[in-house]
Amino acid sequence: MFNNLLRYHGDRAARGARLDFAVNVHGETPDWLKEAVIGGVDELAAYPDEELANEVRSEIARIHGRSPAEVLLLHGVAEGFSLLPSLGLPATIIAPQFTEPEAAFLAAGSECETLALQAPFALDSPLADARPAAHSGLASRLAGRMAIVGNPTNPTGVLHSAEALLELSRSAEILVVDEAFMDVVDGQAAAEASLADASTVSPFPDNVIVFRSMTKTWAIAGLRCGYALGSPELLERLGRLRPHWPLGTLQLRAMLEIARRSGQLLPAIRAEIASQRGQMERDLSNAGWAVMPSAAPFILAKAPLGNRGEDEEGVGKREWMRKALAERGIAVRRCDTFRGLDSRWWRLAVRDRDYVRQLIEAVEQVHYAGIEKYSGKWEEGSNR
Repeated sequence: MFNNLLRYHGDRAARGARLDFAVNVHGETPDWLKEAVIGGVDELAAYPDEELANEVRSEIARIHGRSPAEVLLLHGVAEGFSLLPSLGLPATIIAPQFTEPEAAFLAAGSECETLALQAPFALDSPLADARPAAHSGLASRLAGRMAIVGNPTNPTGVLHSAEALLELSRSAEILVVDEAFMDVVDGQAAAEASLADASTVSPFPDNVIVFRSMTKTWAIAGLRCGYALGSPELLERLGRLRPHWPLGTLQLRAMLEIARRSGQLLPAIRAEIASQRGQMERDLSNAGWAVMPSAAPFILAKAPLGNRGEDEEGVGKREWMRKALAERGIAVRRCDTFRGLDSRWWRLAVRDRDYVRQLIEAVEQVHYAGIEKYSGKWEEGSNR
């Protein structure tokens, strides 16, 4: 049965919020990118140009040191997930993980199982179902299956090594790695973790697909731009059921401009996010929050409960707090929709120190208001 919560994403919490910690889009759309999109409006009378698509593919291939045949342009990474069931394999999703892959397999009526890792959510962490904790225990359950994993993982922010992922690829029939946030990972860390670049992995394994997103870092989530990297044969299989002209002219214009400028602009964006994330981790920790280490533009955290402590009611208490924050115009990403997590966890997009200070103060206000006026609603919120 399809679970509608798998299609719950941070944008639902963020709509109308004055402080948005729920959506991982970085800043505002750059002016140069707006100009590139506007410049494509005069081309809308014509069908999307195949030569333009080839140019985009070539520029992306150049970034990763690969051939254009190893690039498949996507209508956002979500389209890539929707294409995976057509490869005809049962899927194993290594969780906690972005929920769209599971939603896609269930919608297609394809077999799909989830293996949830316990904290700290590394590939050698114990499984939540108490099966063998060794990495070989996880790998042994992937034979004949498609394994899907995020890197860095949404929502945990955990960064897996390329070596660990390649080990998984030797166990699975196909390995799919969602690198939607890899472009803003620190350069050296990314070099040791990403499977996208030829400098890390060459030749590209025949059974690996890597997804990359352009929508989050460049603030064009409404335009849907992404791509897949893989062997030409595997990408041909992945795209065989797509309609003609899968991407429009405005998407292609945006992707071309991003591919041309990203090498110059990304180092500053990475440095900004790393600085804000470090400060955010310190400020939250100093305020009593439990914070998981992250390599991503978001943090997995638990808000403090004061002297009430961490007990079996913690799920309901924090869910009540999340809803109370929403009433104050502050959006955080609930995590009970992610396999292996519950409502005690929130995913928080990295924001500047003023935003974080306001969040900390609001949580304190909500907490004390709950003690004084709404203590009966702690349990009420736990069943929603």
